[in-house]
Amino acid sequence: MNGEQRVKYEQFLKLYRPLENDLFNYLKLMTNNEAMARDIQEDCLIIVFENFSSLRDKSKFKFWLWKIVKRQAIAYMKKYKREMPISEIHENEEKNILFTRSEISEIERVIFQIDNKKYIQHILSGLREKDVFFITCYYFNNLSYKEISKITGDSCQNLRVRHHRILKRLRDRAEKAIDMIVGE
Repeated sequence: MNGEQRVKYEQFLKLYRPLENDLFNYLKLMTNNEAMARDIQEDCLIIVFENFSSLRDKSKFKFWLWKIVKRQAIAYMKKYKREMPISEIHENEEKNILFTRSEISEIERVIFQIDNKKYIQHILSGLREKDVFFITCYYFNNLSYKEISKITGDSCQNLRVRHHRILKRLRDRAEKAIDMIVGE
């Protein structure tokens, strides 16, 4: 490796390393399979490194990387015909009424109080792929609606509505999981 390649490699690692675990966790949630998540992550690492010099603005690395990871995950799962669970969306029903900030806090409190990994995976497994991506970005990577919007191409308002719908589905699943815990 010559001096220029070494600088590129070090610059790449400096940007990639802080995101490595978050990427793996996202892929593991998406696939429910640790080995598949590692395979996808390795493929993404190769693609991102090979195209790293084409990224003009290194400050946009995080968004660029997430787009590549998302596309690769989708392509990989299609290739292996993994069926993604799809939750029903009730377009014009009262179930989609937006929550107040205190209700959101209560929903989040209930959901994240469950410390048993089995139940958390069960709750998240009912989400659609794009909902898992949103949850990962918003809660695990602390991205704002605006930042997620840049990655997904959705408007901030659509993301807010999606967020509330996800929380509703998670609340319902969390209540069922709590019933299972109490029943044990």
